[in-house]
Amino acid sequence: MPLPATSVATRVPGWKRIALADDVLTVPDELRLDLGATAKALTADRAAKRVADVLGTGVLVSLGGDIATAGIAPEGGWQVLVEDLPGDPSQQVTLSAGSGLATSSTQKRRWMRGGKPMHHILDPRFGTPVGAIWKTVTVAADSCSRANALSTAAMVRGLAAVEWLAGDGVAARLVDRFDRITVTPAWPTPETVTVGAGLGAGLGAGLAGTTGEAARG
Repeated sequence: MPLPATSVATRVPGWKRIALADDVLTVPDELRLDLGATAKALTADRAAKRVADVLGTGVLVSLGGDIATAGIAPEGGWQVLVEDLPGDPSQQVTLSAGSGLATSSTQKRRWMRGGKPMHHILDPRFGTPVGAIWKTVTVAADSCSRANALSTAAMVRGLAAVEWLAGDGVAARLVDRFDRITVTPAWPTPETVTVGAGLGAGLGAGLAGTTGEAARG
């Protein structure tokens, strides 16, 4: 008597099954795209630009910590406190007009599955949460969308992220699970007075370390 047929489920990372040709995106029926992070950052960029264009004023938009600025910055620049959770290592920075800031974190959107802790940032190679290398990665760039993409990609790259970010001149601050802080050369130290006049190819200009009070970012 033949044995009943059995099937073995194999997990194929979804991104390899998504196709983009010109402006047509093809997604298999059984897959779903979560554009929450990207959409949030893009919305912050568009909202800031819209307000600045319509009202002719400087504006900072923060959507869940994804920050975009547009128009003329206030005297001294936009003051932002970089801190994921209360008690985490923090640093206040000054954002120049037209720049963005985003933090990717493995400390939020967490749950347990099979007795193992899970979080929402996935390694596209395996479809599983990225390893516990960094608690947070914060990036400053010329837009919130770019900052968000770079910070998330850094999470996936793990230890290799530091050299990758630094090689592209990206201003980034990475905090590991032991609260040790690693920064790229473009990121300001607490003693930094200024880092250039605007966010350009290096992405770190226009960001300065400061002291004082600021909104939580």
